[in-house]
Amino acid sequence: MTELTPTPRRTINWIIYSLTMWLILIGLAAYIYTQYRERERNETAKVAILTLNDVYRINGIRRGEEGGLARVATARRWLEEKGFEVLVLHAGDLLAPSLLSNMYEGKQMVDAMNLLDGVDSAETMDGRMFVTFGNHEFDESDCNNPDALVARVKESRFYWLAGNLDFSRCPNNVNAGFSAIENMPNILKYKILKIDGIKFGLFGLTLQEEKYKDLLSDEDKKYTQAARKLSSTLRAEGAEFVIAVTHLNAGDDKKILDELGPDGPDLIIGGHDHTKMEYHSAGGTSYYKQTADARDIGIMEFTKTNEKVTFEYKFKKLDLTGPTINQMVQQTIEKWLDDHETAYCKKENLPANCLADNIGTTSVSWDLEEIKNRERETVIGNWLAGEMVKTTITDLGACKQADTPRVGVLGSGSLRLNFDLPAGYQIQRREIAELFTYDMPIIAFCTNGAVLKANLANGLGMPGAGRWPHTSGMTITYSPPLSGDKATIHEVQTSPNNLIGDDDPVLVFANSYVAAGGSTDKYNWGICLQDELGKDWSKCEKLIIKQPSNIAMAAQKKGKNFDLKAWMLTDFSGADPIGPDGTTTTGQLIKK
Repeated sequence: MTELTPTPRRTINWIIYSLTMWLILIGLAAYIYTQYRERERNETAKVAILTLNDVYRINGIRRGEEGGLARVATARRWLEEKGFEVLVLHAGDLLAPSLLSNMYEGKQMVDAMNLLDGVDSAETMDGRMFVTFGNHEFDESDCNNPDALVARVKESRFYWLAGNLDFSRCPNNVNAGFSAIENMPNILKYKILKIDGIKFGLFGLTLQEEKYKDLLSDEDKKYTQAARKLSSTLRAEGAEFVIAVTHLNAGDDKKILDELGPDGPDLIIGGHDHTKMEYHSAGGTSYYKQTADARDIGIMEFTKTNEKVTFEYKFKKLDLTGPTINQMVQQTIEKWLDDHETAYCKKENLPANCLADNIGTTSVSWDLEEIKNRERETVIGNWLAGEMVKTTITDLGACKQADTPRVGVLGSGSLRLNFDLPAGYQIQRREIAELFTYDMPIIAFCTNGAVLKANLANGLGMPGAGRWPHTSGMTITYSPPLSGDKATIHEVQTSPNNLIGDDDPVLVFANSYVAAGGSTDKYNWGICLQDELGKDWSKCEKLIIKQPSNIAMAAQKKGKNFDLKAWMLTDFSGADPIGPDGTTTTGQLIKK
Protein backbone atom coordinates (compact mmCIF):
# COMPACT_ATOMS: atom_id res chain seq x y z
CA MET A 1 0.00 0.00 0.00
CA THR A 2 1.39 3.32 -1.06
CA GLU A 3 1.28 6.12 1.57
CA LEU A 4 0.22 9.47 0.18
CA THR A 5 2.03 12.40 1.68
CA PRO A 6 0.51 15.90 1.08
CA THR A 7 2.77 18.22 -0.79
CA PRO A 8 3.15 21.82 0.43
CA ARG A 9 1.14 23.12 -2.61
CA ARG A 10 -1.74 20.75 -1.86
CA THR A 11 -1.78 21.87 1.79
CA ILE A 12 -1.96 25.55 0.83
CA ASN A 13 -4.84 24.91 -1.58
CA TRP A 14 -6.75 23.07 1.14
CA ILE A 15 -6.29 25.95 3.57
CA ILE A 16 -7.43 28.48 0.96
CA TYR A 17 -10.43 26.35 0.11
CA SER A 18 -11.40 25.99 3.77
CA LEU A 19 -11.03 29.70 4.45
CA THR A 20 -13.06 30.51 1.38
CA MET A 21 -15.88 28.24 2.47
CA TRP A 22 -15.87 29.74 5.96
CA LEU A 23 -15.96 33.25 4.55
CA ILE A 24 -18.89 32.28 2.31
CA LEU A 25 -20.74 30.74 5.24
CA ILE A 26 -20.06 33.79 7.43
CA GLY A 27 -21.19 36.12 4.66
CA LEU A 28 -24.32 34.06 4.07
CA ALA A 29 -25.11 34.07 7.80
CA ALA A 30 -24.55 37.83 7.94
CA TYR A 31 -26.81 38.29 4.91
CA ILE A 32 -29.54 36.15 6.41
CA TYR A 33 -29.29 37.97 9.74
CA THR A 34 -29.37 41.37 7.99
CA GLN A 35 -32.44 40.35 6.00
CA TYR A 36 -34.07 39.06 9.18
CA ARG A 37 -33.38 42.32 11.03
CA GLU A 38 -34.61 44.37 8.08
CA ARG A 39 -37.76 42.28 7.86
CA GLU A 40 -38.21 42.64 11.62
CA ARG A 41 -37.87 46.42 11.38
CA ASN A 42 -40.44 46.62 8.60
CA GLU A 43 -42.82 44.07 10.05
CA THR A 44 -46.19 45.46 11.26
CA ALA A 45 -46.55 45.16 15.01
CA LYS A 46 -49.75 43.42 16.04
CA VAL A 47 -50.62 45.74 18.93
CA ALA A 48 -54.06 47.20 19.55
CA ILE A 49 -54.99 49.61 22.33
CA LEU A 50 -58.65 49.54 23.38
CA THR A 51 -59.76 52.80 25.02
CA LEU A 52 -62.80 53.81 27.05
CA ASN A 53 -63.69 56.36 29.73
CA ASP A 54 -66.43 57.53 32.08
CA VAL A 55 -68.22 54.19 32.47
CA TYR A 56 -70.79 54.48 35.24
CA ARG A 57 -73.15 51.58 34.55
CA ILE A 58 -71.97 47.98 34.32
CA ASN A 59 -74.95 47.08 32.13
CA GLY A 60 -74.83 50.02 29.70
CA ILE A 61 -77.82 52.17 28.76
CA ARG A 62 -81.21 51.82 27.06
CA ARG A 63 -82.07 48.87 29.29
CA GLY A 64 -78.90 47.08 28.25
CA GLU A 65 -79.23 47.59 24.51
CA GLU A 66 -76.18 49.82 24.21
CA GLY A 67 -72.77 49.78 25.85
CA GLY A 68 -71.93 47.81 28.97
CA LEU A 69 -68.84 45.95 30.13
CA ALA A 70 -70.00 42.58 28.76
CA ARG A 71 -69.63 44.00 25.24
CA VAL A 72 -66.23 45.52 26.09
CA ALA A 73 -65.02 42.05 27.15
CA THR A 74 -66.13 40.60 23.81
CA ALA A 75 -64.45 43.43 21.88
CA ARG A 76 -61.19 42.70 23.69
CA ARG A 77 -61.41 38.98 22.93
CA TRP A 78 -62.26 39.75 19.30
CA LEU A 79 -59.06 41.79 18.93
CA GLU A 80 -57.03 39.03 20.54
CA GLU A 81 -58.51 36.45 18.17
CA LYS A 82 -57.39 38.64 15.25
CA GLY A 83 -53.85 38.20 16.52
CA PHE A 84 -53.39 41.52 18.32
CA GLU A 85 -51.58 41.97 21.59
CA VAL A 86 -54.20 44.08 23.39
CA LEU A 87 -53.71 46.87 25.92
CA VAL A 88 -56.81 48.31 27.65
CA LEU A 89 -56.72 51.95 28.81
CA HIS A 90 -59.57 53.50 30.81
CA ALA A 91 -59.39 57.30 31.26
CA GLY A 92 -61.18 57.50 34.60
CA ASP A 93 -64.58 57.71 36.31
CA LEU A 94 -65.89 54.24 37.05
CA LEU A 95 -66.64 54.04 40.77
CA ALA A 96 -69.38 56.72 40.77
CA PRO A 97 -71.90 58.15 40.21
CA SER A 98 -74.57 55.58 39.38
CA LEU A 99 -77.70 54.07 40.84
CA LEU A 100 -75.77 50.97 41.97
CA SER A 101 -72.81 52.98 43.27
CA ASN A 102 -75.15 54.80 45.64
CA MET A 103 -75.47 51.46 47.41
CA TYR A 104 -72.21 49.64 46.64
CA GLU A 105 -69.68 52.51 46.30
CA GLY A 106 -68.26 51.10 43.07
CA LYS A 107 -67.73 47.51 44.22
CA GLN A 108 -69.97 46.24 41.41
CA MET A 109 -67.89 48.06 38.80
CA VAL A 110 -64.56 46.69 40.01
CA ASP A 111 -66.05 43.19 40.11
CA ALA A 112 -67.07 43.43 36.45
CA MET A 113 -63.84 45.15 35.38
CA ASN A 114 -61.85 42.32 36.92
CA LEU A 115 -63.38 39.95 34.38
CA LEU A 116 -62.46 41.86 31.22
CA ASP A 117 -59.38 39.69 30.68
CA GLY A 118 -61.59 36.60 30.52
CA VAL A 119 -60.07 35.09 33.66
CA ASP A 120 -62.43 34.41 36.57
CA SER A 121 -59.81 34.28 39.29
CA ALA A 122 -59.34 36.27 42.45
CA GLU A 123 -55.55 35.90 42.19
CA THR A 124 -54.71 36.80 38.59
CA MET A 125 -53.66 40.39 37.86
CA ASP A 126 -54.49 41.80 34.44
CA GLY A 127 -51.12 43.13 33.33
CA ARG A 128 -52.64 44.75 30.24
CA MET A 129 -55.29 47.01 31.81
CA PHE A 130 -54.60 50.47 33.25
CA VAL A 131 -57.12 52.94 34.68
CA THR A 132 -56.56 56.61 35.56
CA PHE A 133 -58.21 58.02 38.67
CA GLY A 134 -61.16 60.25 37.70
CA ASN A 135 -62.64 62.97 39.89
CA HIS A 136 -65.66 60.78 40.66
CA GLU A 137 -63.42 58.11 42.16
CA PHE A 138 -63.40 60.44 45.17
CA ASP A 139 -67.17 60.90 45.52
CA GLU A 140 -67.17 58.77 48.66
CA SER A 141 -63.54 59.20 49.71
CA ASP A 142 -61.06 61.79 50.89
CA CYS A 143 -58.25 61.95 53.45
CA ASN A 144 -60.79 61.94 56.29
CA ASN A 145 -62.96 59.18 54.82
CA PRO A 146 -60.75 56.96 52.67
CA ASP A 147 -62.42 53.59 53.19
CA ALA A 148 -64.44 53.27 49.96
CA LEU A 149 -61.56 54.03 47.60
CA VAL A 150 -59.11 51.97 49.67
CA ALA A 151 -61.42 48.95 49.40
CA ARG A 152 -61.88 49.36 45.64
CA VAL A 153 -58.15 49.63 44.93
CA LYS A 154 -57.49 46.52 47.01
CA GLU A 155 -60.17 44.61 45.11
CA SER A 156 -58.86 45.68 41.70
CA ARG A 157 -57.02 43.10 39.59
CA PHE A 158 -55.82 45.83 37.25
CA TYR A 159 -53.49 48.83 37.58
CA TRP A 160 -54.31 52.42 38.55
CA LEU A 161 -52.29 55.30 37.08
CA ALA A 162 -51.63 58.16 39.51
CA GLY A 163 -49.13 60.40 37.76
CA ASN A 164 -50.04 63.55 39.69
CA LEU A 165 -51.53 61.97 42.84
CA ASP A 166 -49.61 60.97 45.95
CA PHE A 167 -51.65 58.97 48.44
CA SER A 168 -49.07 59.56 51.19
CA ARG A 169 -49.80 63.31 51.24
CA CYS A 170 -52.85 63.42 53.52
CA PRO A 171 -52.31 66.06 56.24
CA ASN A 172 -50.52 64.94 59.39
CA ASN A 173 -53.60 65.53 61.50
CA VAL A 174 -55.47 62.82 59.57
CA ASN A 175 -54.88 59.56 61.41
CA ALA A 176 -54.98 56.96 58.67
CA GLY A 177 -55.67 58.78 55.42
CA PHE A 178 -54.85 56.64 52.43
CA SER A 179 -51.89 54.93 54.10
CA ALA A 180 -53.42 51.51 53.40
CA ILE A 181 -52.91 51.94 49.65
CA GLU A 182 -50.09 54.47 49.32
CA ASN A 183 -47.64 51.65 48.56
CA MET A 184 -50.02 49.26 46.82
CA PRO A 185 -48.29 47.62 43.83
CA ASN A 186 -51.26 48.27 41.55
CA ILE A 187 -51.02 52.08 41.97
CA LEU A 188 -48.33 53.43 39.62
CA LYS A 189 -47.04 56.88 38.73
CA TYR A 190 -45.95 55.54 35.35
CA LYS A 191 -45.20 52.27 33.60
CA ILE A 192 -43.16 51.00 30.65
CA LEU A 193 -44.58 48.01 28.80
CA LYS A 194 -42.85 46.24 25.91
CA ILE A 195 -45.54 44.76 23.70
CA ASP A 196 -44.65 43.02 20.44
CA GLY A 197 -41.42 44.99 20.09
CA ILE A 198 -42.81 48.41 21.03
CA LYS A 199 -41.89 50.04 24.34
CA PHE A 200 -44.93 51.99 25.49
CA GLY A 201 -44.65 54.51 28.32
CA LEU A 202 -47.85 55.17 30.27
CA PHE A 203 -48.78 57.78 32.85
CA GLY A 204 -52.04 59.19 34.20
CA LEU A 205 -53.21 62.70 35.13
CA THR A 206 -56.26 63.47 37.27
CA LEU A 207 -58.34 66.64 37.32
CA GLN A 208 -57.75 68.53 40.55
CA GLU A 209 -60.66 69.19 42.91
CA GLU A 210 -60.89 70.72 46.33
CA LYS A 211 -62.02 67.48 47.94
CA TYR A 212 -58.73 65.66 47.31
CA LYS A 213 -56.39 68.60 46.72
CA ASP A 214 -54.06 67.37 49.48
CA LEU A 215 -53.04 64.46 47.24
CA LEU A 216 -51.55 66.82 44.64
CA SER A 217 -48.31 68.71 45.14
CA ASP A 218 -48.12 72.31 43.93
CA GLU A 219 -46.04 71.05 41.01
CA ASP A 220 -48.53 68.34 40.08
CA LYS A 221 -51.43 70.80 40.04
CA LYS A 222 -49.87 72.24 36.89
CA TYR A 223 -50.87 69.64 34.32
CA THR A 224 -48.36 70.68 31.66
CA GLN A 225 -45.52 70.62 34.17
CA ALA A 226 -46.50 67.17 35.42
CA ALA A 227 -46.85 65.87 31.85
CA ARG A 228 -43.42 67.24 30.88
CA LYS A 229 -41.74 65.59 33.87
CA LEU A 230 -43.42 62.21 33.40
CA SER A 231 -42.82 62.16 29.63
CA SER A 232 -39.14 62.95 30.18
CA THR A 233 -38.78 60.23 32.79
CA LEU A 234 -40.37 57.61 30.57
CA ARG A 235 -38.21 58.49 27.56
CA ALA A 236 -35.08 58.45 29.72
CA GLU A 237 -36.01 54.92 30.78
CA GLY A 238 -36.40 53.74 27.19
CA ALA A 239 -40.02 54.38 26.20
CA GLU A 240 -40.46 54.73 22.43
CA PHE A 241 -44.07 55.93 22.50
CA VAL A 242 -45.46 57.88 25.47
CA ILE A 243 -49.20 57.80 26.22
CA ALA A 244 -50.90 60.01 28.81
CA VAL A 245 -54.19 58.62 30.10
CA THR A 246 -55.88 61.74 31.42
CA HIS A 247 -59.08 62.68 33.20
CA LEU A 248 -58.99 66.39 32.36
CA ASN A 249 -61.02 68.97 30.48
CA ALA A 250 -60.39 68.96 26.73
CA GLY A 251 -58.83 72.42 27.00
CA ASP A 252 -56.21 71.11 29.41
CA ASP A 253 -55.41 68.16 27.14
CA LYS A 254 -55.00 70.52 24.18
CA LYS A 255 -52.76 72.80 26.22
CA ILE A 256 -50.47 69.89 27.12
CA LEU A 257 -50.03 68.95 23.46
CA ASP A 258 -49.66 72.50 22.13
CA GLU A 259 -47.28 73.77 24.80
CA LEU A 260 -45.07 70.71 25.24
CA GLY A 261 -44.76 69.44 21.67
CA PRO A 262 -42.02 66.77 21.55
CA ASP A 263 -41.38 67.20 25.28
CA GLY A 264 -44.86 65.89 26.10
CA PRO A 265 -46.75 62.70 25.37
CA ASP A 266 -47.09 61.36 21.83
CA LEU A 267 -50.75 60.54 22.47
CA ILE A 268 -53.41 61.42 25.04
CA ILE A 269 -56.26 59.04 25.81
CA GLY A 270 -58.72 61.34 27.58
CA GLY A 271 -61.89 61.25 29.60
CA HIS A 272 -64.18 63.57 31.60
CA ASP A 273 -65.93 65.32 28.68
CA HIS A 274 -68.39 62.49 27.83
CA THR A 275 -68.15 63.42 24.15
CA LYS A 276 -66.33 61.86 21.21
CA MET A 277 -63.43 64.20 20.52
CA GLU A 278 -60.13 64.21 18.74
CA TYR A 279 -57.48 66.84 18.25
CA HIS A 280 -54.23 66.86 16.28
CA SER A 281 -51.53 69.38 17.16
CA ALA A 282 -49.21 71.08 14.70
CA GLY A 283 -46.42 68.88 16.04
CA GLY A 284 -48.20 65.65 15.12
CA THR A 285 -49.40 64.64 18.59
CA SER A 286 -53.07 63.84 19.24
CA TYR A 287 -55.75 63.30 21.82
CA TYR A 288 -58.86 61.12 21.58
CA LYS A 289 -61.89 60.83 23.87
CA GLN A 290 -64.85 58.47 23.75
CA THR A 291 -68.39 59.24 24.94
CA ALA A 292 -69.47 57.48 28.18
CA ASP A 293 -70.96 54.27 29.60
CA ALA A 294 -68.98 52.14 27.09
CA ARG A 295 -71.40 53.10 24.32
CA ASP A 296 -68.32 53.07 22.14
CA ILE A 297 -64.62 52.29 22.33
CA GLY A 298 -61.54 53.54 20.57
CA ILE A 299 -59.14 51.11 18.91
CA MET A 300 -55.59 52.12 18.01
CA GLU A 301 -53.79 49.62 15.75
CA PHE A 302 -50.04 50.19 16.02
CA THR A 303 -47.32 49.78 13.41
CA LYS A 304 -43.56 49.95 13.85
CA THR A 305 -41.60 50.57 10.65
CA ASN A 306 -37.90 51.47 10.52
CA GLU A 307 -38.06 52.08 14.27
CA LYS A 308 -40.91 54.59 13.85
CA VAL A 309 -44.12 53.89 15.78
CA THR A 310 -47.42 54.96 14.21
CA PHE A 311 -51.06 54.03 14.72
CA GLU A 312 -54.48 54.12 13.07
CA TYR A 313 -57.49 55.14 15.18
CA LYS A 314 -60.86 53.44 14.76
CA PHE A 315 -64.17 54.30 16.44
CA LYS A 316 -66.39 51.36 17.36
CA LYS A 317 -69.97 51.54 18.68
CA LEU A 318 -71.11 48.84 21.09
CA ASP A 319 -74.82 48.04 20.68
CA LEU A 320 -77.24 45.41 19.40
CA THR A 321 -75.39 45.28 16.06
CA GLY A 322 -72.32 43.95 17.87
CA PRO A 323 -70.23 42.82 19.48
CA THR A 324 -72.15 40.09 21.26
CA ILE A 325 -72.32 39.94 25.03
CA ASN A 326 -69.70 38.01 26.99
CA GLN A 327 -71.81 35.63 29.05
CA MET A 328 -69.38 35.27 31.96
CA VAL A 329 -69.34 39.04 32.49
CA GLN A 330 -73.07 39.32 31.87
CA GLN A 331 -73.89 36.74 34.55
CA THR A 332 -71.94 38.81 37.07
CA ILE A 333 -73.73 41.99 35.92
CA GLU A 334 -77.18 40.43 36.22
CA LYS A 335 -76.40 39.15 39.71
CA TRP A 336 -75.49 42.67 40.81
CA LEU A 337 -78.61 44.14 39.18
CA ASP A 338 -80.93 41.59 40.79
CA ASP A 339 -79.38 41.97 44.24
CA HIS A 340 -79.52 45.73 43.98
CA GLU A 341 -83.17 45.84 42.95
CA THR A 342 -84.13 43.58 45.84
CA ALA A 343 -82.28 45.79 48.34
CA TYR A 344 -83.50 49.06 46.76
CA CYS A 345 -87.17 48.07 46.77
CA LYS A 346 -86.95 46.85 50.35
CA LYS A 347 -85.27 50.08 51.45
CA GLU A 348 -87.94 52.21 49.73
CA ASN A 349 -90.73 50.00 51.12
CA LEU A 350 -91.88 49.13 47.60
CA PRO A 351 -92.91 45.80 46.06
CA ALA A 352 -90.31 43.48 44.53
CA ASN A 353 -89.06 44.42 41.06
CA CYS A 354 -90.11 48.02 41.75
CA LEU A 355 -87.47 49.49 39.43
CA ALA A 356 -89.40 48.09 36.47
CA ASP A 357 -92.61 49.86 37.55
CA ASN A 358 -94.04 52.20 34.93
CA ILE A 359 -93.89 55.76 36.26
CA GLY A 360 -95.74 57.24 33.29
CA THR A 361 -95.49 58.10 29.61
CA THR A 362 -93.67 61.00 27.97
CA SER A 363 -95.82 63.48 26.02
CA VAL A 364 -92.84 64.97 24.18
CA SER A 365 -89.28 63.85 23.57
CA TRP A 366 -86.92 64.17 26.52
CA ASP A 367 -83.53 65.08 25.05
CA LEU A 368 -81.09 63.59 27.55
CA GLU A 369 -78.26 62.42 25.31
CA GLU A 370 -75.30 64.16 26.90
CA ILE A 371 -74.21 65.70 23.62
CA LYS A 372 -77.63 67.43 23.53
CA ASN A 373 -78.26 67.90 27.24
CA ARG A 374 -74.90 69.55 27.84
CA GLU A 375 -74.75 71.98 24.96
CA ARG A 376 -78.21 73.31 24.17
CA GLU A 377 -81.57 74.26 25.57
CA THR A 378 -84.00 71.35 25.93
CA VAL A 379 -87.68 71.09 26.77
CA ILE A 380 -87.07 68.68 29.65
CA GLY A 381 -84.23 70.83 31.05
CA ASN A 382 -86.31 73.99 31.01
CA TRP A 383 -89.32 72.20 32.50
CA LEU A 384 -87.28 70.82 35.41
CA ALA A 385 -85.75 74.26 36.04
CA GLY A 386 -89.28 75.69 36.01
CA GLU A 387 -90.51 73.17 38.58
CA MET A 388 -87.65 74.22 40.87
CA VAL A 389 -89.00 77.78 40.89
CA LYS A 390 -92.51 76.60 41.87
CA THR A 391 -91.50 76.23 45.50
CA THR A 392 -91.92 78.34 48.62
CA ILE A 393 -89.42 80.19 50.78
CA THR A 394 -89.48 82.72 53.59
CA ASP A 395 -88.10 86.23 53.08
CA LEU A 396 -84.57 86.42 51.70
CA GLY A 397 -83.12 89.85 52.37
CA ALA A 398 -83.38 92.22 49.41
CA CYS A 399 -85.52 89.65 47.53
CA LYS A 400 -88.52 89.89 49.85
CA GLN A 401 -90.62 92.01 47.48
CA ALA A 402 -93.44 90.15 45.75
CA ASP A 403 -92.33 91.40 42.32
CA THR A 404 -88.72 90.18 42.71
CA PRO A 405 -87.89 88.09 39.61
CA ARG A 406 -87.69 84.33 40.28
CA VAL A 407 -85.39 82.33 37.98
CA GLY A 408 -84.17 78.74 37.88
CA VAL A 409 -80.70 77.39 37.03
CA LEU A 410 -80.13 73.62 36.74
CA GLY A 411 -76.67 72.24 35.92
CA SER A 412 -76.90 69.83 32.98
CA GLY A 413 -74.28 67.57 34.59
CA SER A 414 -76.91 66.65 37.19
CA LEU A 415 -78.97 64.86 34.50
CA ARG A 416 -77.14 61.62 33.81
CA LEU A 417 -79.41 59.29 31.84
CA ASN A 418 -77.36 59.77 28.65
CA PHE A 419 -80.05 58.73 26.16
CA ASP A 420 -83.19 60.31 24.74
CA LEU A 421 -86.69 59.24 25.68
CA PRO A 422 -88.97 59.67 22.63
CA ALA A 423 -92.54 60.90 22.90
CA GLY A 424 -94.83 58.08 24.01
CA TYR A 425 -92.07 56.28 25.92
CA GLN A 426 -93.15 54.36 29.03
CA ILE A 427 -90.71 55.43 31.73
CA GLN A 428 -89.72 52.95 34.39
CA ARG A 429 -88.74 53.88 37.92
CA ARG A 430 -85.18 52.77 37.15
CA GLU A 431 -84.80 55.47 34.48
CA ILE A 432 -85.87 58.27 36.81
CA ALA A 433 -83.52 56.92 39.50
CA GLU A 434 -80.69 56.81 36.94
CA LEU A 435 -81.52 60.27 35.60
CA PHE A 436 -80.75 61.68 39.05
CA THR A 437 -77.89 59.61 40.44
CA TYR A 438 -77.46 62.17 43.21
CA ASP A 439 -80.05 63.58 45.60
CA MET A 440 -81.20 66.94 44.25
CA PRO A 441 -82.03 69.41 47.05
CA ILE A 442 -82.98 72.81 45.65
CA ILE A 443 -81.49 75.97 47.15
CA ALA A 444 -83.03 79.43 46.95
CA PHE A 445 -80.80 82.47 47.32
CA CYS A 446 -80.93 86.20 46.80
CA THR A 447 -78.42 87.84 44.48
CA ASN A 448 -78.29 90.71 41.97
CA GLY A 449 -78.28 91.01 38.21
CA ALA A 450 -74.51 91.39 37.91
CA VAL A 451 -73.82 88.16 39.80
CA LEU A 452 -76.52 86.33 37.84
CA LYS A 453 -75.03 87.45 34.51
CA ALA A 454 -71.49 86.53 35.57
CA ASN A 455 -72.62 83.00 36.46
CA LEU A 456 -74.62 82.63 33.25
CA ALA A 457 -71.51 83.70 31.33
CA ASN A 458 -69.64 80.92 33.10
CA GLY A 459 -72.24 78.25 32.40
CA LEU A 460 -72.94 79.19 28.79
CA GLY A 461 -69.22 79.49 28.09
CA MET A 462 -68.67 75.72 28.14
CA PRO A 463 -71.13 73.98 25.81
CA GLY A 464 -70.66 70.24 26.10
CA ALA A 465 -69.64 70.38 29.76
CA GLY A 466 -71.74 69.64 32.84
CA ARG A 467 -71.78 73.30 33.88
CA TRP A 468 -74.09 74.16 30.94
CA PRO A 469 -77.29 75.57 32.55
CA HIS A 470 -80.91 74.74 31.90
CA THR A 471 -82.91 77.80 32.89
CA SER A 472 -86.41 79.09 33.56
CA GLY A 473 -88.04 82.46 34.19
CA MET A 474 -85.72 84.44 31.91
CA THR A 475 -84.73 84.99 28.31
CA ILE A 476 -80.95 85.27 27.89
CA THR A 477 -79.32 86.92 24.89
CA TYR A 478 -75.66 85.94 24.65
CA SER A 479 -72.68 85.28 22.42
CA PRO A 480 -70.52 82.15 22.76
CA PRO A 481 -66.88 82.76 23.73
CA LEU A 482 -64.40 83.50 20.98
CA SER A 483 -61.67 82.29 23.32
CA GLY A 484 -61.53 81.14 26.91
CA ASP A 485 -64.55 79.70 28.68
CA LYS A 486 -66.84 82.69 29.30
CA ALA A 487 -69.79 83.70 27.13
CA THR A 488 -70.83 87.32 26.68
CA ILE A 489 -74.23 88.11 28.22
CA HIS A 490 -75.94 90.95 26.35
CA GLU A 491 -79.16 91.07 28.34
CA VAL A 492 -81.41 89.05 30.61
CA GLN A 493 -85.17 89.59 30.57
CA THR A 494 -87.74 88.16 32.96
CA SER A 495 -90.56 89.44 30.76
CA PRO A 496 -90.67 91.32 27.44
CA ASN A 497 -90.61 94.65 29.25
CA ASN A 498 -88.38 93.78 32.21
CA LEU A 499 -84.63 93.84 31.69
CA ILE A 500 -82.59 92.84 34.72
CA GLY A 501 -80.10 95.53 35.66
CA ASP A 502 -76.83 94.82 37.44
CA ASP A 503 -78.12 96.14 40.78
CA ASP A 504 -81.58 94.60 40.59
CA PRO A 505 -82.35 91.87 43.16
CA VAL A 506 -83.00 88.39 41.71
CA LEU A 507 -84.23 85.30 43.51
CA VAL A 508 -82.42 82.25 42.11
CA PHE A 509 -83.47 78.62 42.56
CA ALA A 510 -80.69 76.16 41.74
CA ASN A 511 -79.77 72.58 42.46
CA SER A 512 -77.44 72.52 45.46
CA TYR A 513 -74.36 71.59 43.43
CA VAL A 514 -74.69 74.71 41.28
CA ALA A 515 -75.76 76.90 44.21
CA ALA A 516 -72.73 75.89 46.28
CA GLY A 517 -70.26 76.42 43.42
CA GLY A 518 -69.72 72.82 42.31
CA SER A 519 -66.35 71.11 42.21
CA THR A 520 -65.32 71.85 38.61
CA ASP A 521 -68.21 73.94 37.28
CA LYS A 522 -66.80 77.25 38.58
CA TYR A 523 -70.09 78.82 39.63
CA ASN A 524 -69.62 81.50 42.27
CA TRP A 525 -72.68 83.11 43.79
CA GLY A 526 -70.92 84.44 46.89
CA ILE A 527 -72.56 81.92 49.23
CA CYS A 528 -70.56 80.48 52.16
CA LEU A 529 -67.49 82.52 51.35
CA GLN A 530 -67.45 84.09 54.79
CA ASP A 531 -66.28 80.67 56.05
CA GLU A 532 -64.32 79.85 52.88
CA LEU A 533 -66.67 76.91 52.45
CA GLY A 534 -67.35 77.96 48.90
CA LYS A 535 -64.18 76.10 48.01
CA ASP A 536 -65.80 72.87 49.13
CA TRP A 537 -69.27 72.73 47.61
CA SER A 538 -70.42 69.77 49.73
CA LYS A 539 -69.73 71.63 52.98
CA CYS A 540 -71.43 74.72 51.62
CA GLU A 541 -74.49 72.70 50.60
CA LYS A 542 -74.84 71.17 54.07
CA LEU A 543 -74.42 74.55 55.74
CA ILE A 544 -77.21 76.13 53.68
CA ILE A 545 -79.64 73.29 54.35
CA LYS A 546 -78.91 73.08 58.07
CA GLN A 547 -78.51 76.80 58.75
CA PRO A 548 -80.75 78.90 56.48
CA SER A 549 -79.89 82.59 56.44
CA ASN A 550 -81.15 85.80 54.88
CA ILE A 551 -78.91 84.96 51.91
CA ALA A 552 -79.74 81.33 51.10
CA MET A 553 -82.01 78.51 52.27
CA ALA A 554 -83.47 75.22 51.13
CA ALA A 555 -86.56 75.68 48.95
CA GLN A 556 -89.68 73.96 50.22
CA LYS A 557 -92.81 72.34 48.87
CA LYS A 558 -95.70 71.13 51.02
CA GLY A 559 -93.81 72.16 54.14
CA LYS A 560 -90.75 70.02 53.41
CA ASN A 561 -87.36 70.72 51.87
CA PHE A 562 -87.78 70.20 48.14
CA ASP A 563 -85.66 67.52 46.46
CA LEU A 564 -86.12 67.29 42.69
CA LYS A 565 -85.18 63.60 42.53
CA ALA A 566 -87.54 62.56 45.35
CA TRP A 567 -90.35 64.61 43.78
CA MET A 568 -89.88 62.92 40.40
CA LEU A 569 -89.92 59.47 41.99
CA THR A 570 -93.06 60.04 44.05
CA ASP A 571 -95.40 62.67 42.64
CA PHE A 572 -95.38 61.12 39.19
CA SER A 573 -95.73 57.47 40.09
CA GLY A 574 -98.51 56.10 37.92
CA ALA A 575 -99.10 59.45 36.20
CA ASP A 576 -99.90 59.28 32.50
CA PRO A 577 -98.50 61.32 30.90
CA ILE A 578 -95.71 62.92 32.92
CA GLY A 579 -93.44 65.89 32.54
CA PRO A 580 -93.66 68.60 29.87
CA ASP A 581 -96.70 68.36 27.59
CA GLY A 582 -95.45 70.35 24.62
CA THR A 583 -96.60 73.74 25.91
CA THR A 584 -93.42 74.35 27.93
CA THR A 585 -91.83 77.64 26.96
CA THR A 586 -88.60 77.24 25.01
CA GLY A 587 -86.41 79.71 23.21
CA GLN A 588 -85.11 81.17 26.45
CA LEU A 589 -81.60 81.27 25.00
CA ILE A 590 -80.98 83.67 22.11
CA LYS A 591 -77.55 83.31 20.56
CA LYS A 592 -76.05 86.36 18.82
